[in-house]
Amino acid sequence: MTDERITPAQLDAALEAELEAGRIPLMRCEACGAAFWHPRAHCPGCGARRVAFFAPSGPARVYAATVNRRPRGGDRDAAPVQVGYVEFPEGVRMLVTLGFPDGAPRIGAEVAPEAGGPGEPRLVFRPVAGD
Repeated sequence: MTDERITPAQLDAALEAELEAGRIPLMRCEACGAAFWHPRAHCPGCGARRVAFFAPSGPARVYAATVNRRPRGGDRDAAPVQVGYVEFPEGVRMLVTLGFPDGAPRIGAEVAPEAGGPGEPRLVFRPVAGD
């Protein structure tokens, strides 16, 4: 994705394709090398419009986490929601839904994205086996 005239619709379509393929849609500036999230048509560091999706070089780690036990809408019977920031080896942090089976996200745990189940977001970051 290096076209100088990328449109928001093109960016949205490319983001959708990355998610459908099960890939994490991090972006990198081809001018300065900065890695970033959320996808956009320009680099937030240098302003260059030469940006492209790339795959993280390794698993993410939980940087910060919380459990929301009172979801919006007043549904007191709804399951608690685990959310947190994960950090990729490139230093990019992303706010995600976490899926720790015991309901207790752990800071520093390695996590990987999986397709969400019924009633879950598209991607849920679950602990890597052994962590």
